[in-house]
Amino acid sequence: MQPLLFWVFPKKTTILYFMNGLFLSCLSLPSFSDPLIVNFQAVYSAATCSIKVPSSVSFNQGDYAAGVPSTAIQGDNIQQSFNISFTECSTSILPAIPKITVTGSTVTLNGMKLFSDNTGADGQAIGYGVKLSSPGNALFNSASNLAESNTLSATQGTSIPALNNQQLLIKAVLSCGADDCSNVTLRRGGTFTANVIFRLSYE
Repeated sequence: MQPLLFWVFPKKTTILYFMNGLFLSCLSLPSFSDPLIVNFQAVYSAATCSIKVPSSVSFNQGDYAAGVPSTAIQGDNIQQSFNISFTECSTSILPAIPKITVTGSTVTLNGMKLFSDNTGADGQAIGYGVKLSSPGNALFNSASNLAESNTLSATQGTSIPALNNQQLLIKAVLSCGADDCSNVTLRRGGTFTANVIFRLSYE
């Protein structure tokens, strides 16, 4: 896989760091044997702060090692967690307030916005998305659905230097939105993808 590109756009006191994550999974009705994998590609570094995520996160673990049936995708049942890690965060810059913006193509299912790049083409799964959330920590506030809020805001007093060698937990959940995926007439198995951008900035 070719490495992703990284751009830095300085504007006044703001520097943006782009992080792309590619979610890859396969869904079928009622079951399938292809792997369900979340792939996160690339690590971006700069003088002020470096952020990264694991290169691969798989949903095919435990009871779902051979595949995930559609009927199992209820609530937060099919999920994996990963960390955004911060390193090389300069202590020489001003104590600016950080913010992480999370963006990507979305779909609204049963009133819930989820990340998804699927367009309904042949071979693509229909009726599924990825819900990203974070419980937060001492540095960042919690976020229940990043496809809706698009922002991980810093807690009061958090600065860029404070991020050094810290982590922020992110939870990825396969979802049909606000229902339990039981209505198979609204679903179609196949390959599911979502491309998500994590953008760290400070003011």
